[in-house]
Amino acid sequence: MKDLYRCLDGYIPELLQALTALWGAAPASEESQALVAALAEAMLEPQNIERVLATLSPEAREALQDVVHAGGALPGQRLALRYGGVRRLGPARLAREQPWRQPQNALEELLYKGLLFRAYDT
Repeated sequence: MKDLYRCLDGYIPELLQALTALWGAAPASEESQALVAALAEAMLEPQNIERVLATLSPEAREALQDVVHAGGALPGQRLALRYGGVRRLGPARLAREQPWRQPQNALEELLYKGLLFRAYDT
Protein backbone atom coordinates (compact mmCIF):
# COMPACT_ATOMS: atom_id res chain seq x y z
CA MET A 1 0.00 0.00 0.00
CA LYS A 2 1.27 3.49 -0.84
CA ASP A 3 2.17 5.83 1.99
CA LEU A 4 0.53 9.22 2.49
CA TYR A 5 3.25 11.18 0.71
CA ARG A 6 3.08 9.02 -2.40
CA CYS A 7 -0.72 9.27 -2.48
CA LEU A 8 -0.66 13.06 -2.22
CA ASP A 9 2.15 13.37 -4.76
CA GLY A 10 -0.23 12.25 -7.50
CA TYR A 11 -2.68 15.11 -6.94
CA ILE A 12 -2.86 18.13 -9.22
CA PRO A 13 -1.68 21.45 -7.72
CA GLU A 14 -5.21 22.89 -7.50
CA LEU A 15 -6.39 19.95 -5.40
CA LEU A 16 -3.28 20.11 -3.23
CA GLN A 17 -3.97 23.79 -2.58
CA ALA A 18 -7.61 23.07 -1.71
CA LEU A 19 -6.53 20.32 0.68
CA THR A 20 -3.87 22.49 2.35
CA ALA A 21 -6.58 25.06 3.10
CA LEU A 22 -8.97 22.38 4.41
CA TRP A 23 -6.34 20.79 6.64
CA GLY A 24 -4.82 24.08 7.81
CA ALA A 25 -1.40 23.35 6.35
CA ALA A 26 1.19 26.08 5.95
CA PRO A 27 3.45 25.21 2.99
CA ALA A 28 6.80 26.94 2.64
CA SER A 29 6.03 27.61 -1.03
CA GLU A 30 3.46 26.82 -3.71
CA GLU A 31 5.69 24.16 -5.28
CA SER A 32 4.15 20.71 -5.42
CA GLN A 33 6.70 19.08 -3.09
CA ALA A 34 6.27 21.81 -0.48
CA LEU A 35 2.49 21.44 -0.65
CA VAL A 36 2.73 17.66 -0.26
CA ALA A 37 5.11 17.88 2.71
CA ALA A 38 3.07 20.53 4.53
CA LEU A 39 -0.20 18.77 3.82
CA ALA A 40 1.04 15.36 4.98
CA GLU A 41 2.34 16.93 8.19
CA ALA A 42 -1.01 18.63 8.82
CA MET A 43 -2.93 15.44 8.05
CA LEU A 44 -1.00 13.55 10.72
CA GLU A 45 -1.94 16.01 13.49
CA PRO A 46 -4.67 14.49 15.70
CA GLN A 47 -6.53 17.79 16.18
CA ASN A 48 -6.72 18.30 12.39
CA ILE A 49 -7.96 14.75 11.88
CA GLU A 50 -10.70 15.27 14.48
CA ARG A 51 -11.70 18.60 12.91
CA VAL A 52 -11.97 17.18 9.38
CA LEU A 53 -13.76 14.03 10.55
CA ALA A 54 -16.34 16.22 12.30
CA THR A 55 -17.27 17.75 8.91
CA LEU A 56 -18.15 14.43 7.28
CA SER A 57 -21.67 13.58 6.21
CA PRO A 58 -23.22 10.47 7.80
CA GLU A 59 -22.78 8.54 4.54
CA ALA A 60 -19.10 9.48 4.29
CA ARG A 61 -18.59 8.49 7.93
CA GLU A 62 -20.13 5.09 7.23
CA ALA A 63 -17.98 4.57 4.12
CA LEU A 64 -14.83 5.50 6.04
CA GLN A 65 -15.81 3.15 8.85
CA ASP A 66 -16.20 0.30 6.32
CA VAL A 67 -12.70 0.95 4.97
CA VAL A 68 -11.20 1.11 8.46
CA HIS A 69 -12.92 -2.13 9.52
CA ALA A 70 -11.54 -3.83 6.40
CA GLY A 71 -7.98 -2.95 7.40
CA GLY A 72 -7.62 0.21 5.34
CA ALA A 73 -8.29 -1.08 1.83
CA LEU A 74 -11.34 -2.28 -0.07
CA PRO A 75 -12.03 -2.88 -3.75
CA GLY A 76 -13.30 0.33 -5.30
CA GLN A 77 -16.14 -1.45 -7.06
CA ARG A 78 -17.53 -2.71 -3.75
CA LEU A 79 -17.44 0.80 -2.28
CA ALA A 80 -18.89 2.34 -5.44
CA LEU A 81 -21.86 -0.03 -5.44
CA ARG A 82 -22.76 1.00 -1.92
CA TYR A 83 -21.76 4.68 -1.77
CA GLY A 84 -21.58 5.89 -5.37
CA GLY A 85 -18.64 6.00 -7.75
CA VAL A 86 -15.92 8.59 -8.07
CA ARG A 87 -16.08 10.45 -11.37
CA ARG A 88 -12.99 10.05 -13.53
CA LEU A 89 -11.94 13.62 -14.26
CA GLY A 90 -8.78 14.66 -16.03
CA PRO A 91 -6.55 17.45 -14.70
CA ALA A 92 -8.19 20.21 -16.78
CA ARG A 93 -11.70 19.22 -15.77
CA LEU A 94 -10.67 18.85 -12.12
CA ALA A 95 -9.20 22.35 -12.15
CA ARG A 96 -12.24 23.77 -13.93
CA GLU A 97 -15.03 22.06 -11.98
CA GLN A 98 -13.33 21.82 -8.56
CA PRO A 99 -15.41 18.80 -7.47
CA TRP A 100 -14.03 19.06 -3.93
CA ARG A 101 -16.36 22.03 -3.42
CA GLN A 102 -19.48 19.90 -4.06
CA PRO A 103 -18.75 16.18 -4.06
CA GLN A 104 -21.52 14.07 -5.58
CA ASN A 105 -21.43 11.24 -3.03
CA ALA A 106 -19.72 9.85 0.06
CA LEU A 107 -16.71 8.45 -1.78
CA GLU A 108 -16.02 11.73 -3.55
CA GLU A 109 -16.35 13.52 -0.22
CA LEU A 110 -13.71 11.25 1.32
CA LEU A 111 -11.44 11.44 -1.71
CA TYR A 112 -11.58 15.22 -1.91
CA LYS A 113 -10.94 15.61 1.82
CA GLY A 114 -7.84 13.45 1.55
CA LEU A 115 -9.28 10.60 3.62
CA LEU A 116 -9.51 8.07 0.80
CA PHE A 117 -7.06 7.40 -2.01
CA ARG A 118 -7.17 5.34 -5.17
CA ALA A 119 -4.52 2.70 -5.46
CA TYR A 120 -4.04 -0.42 -7.52
CA ASP A 121 -2.98 -3.70 -6.00
CA THR A 122 -2.68 -7.31 -7.07
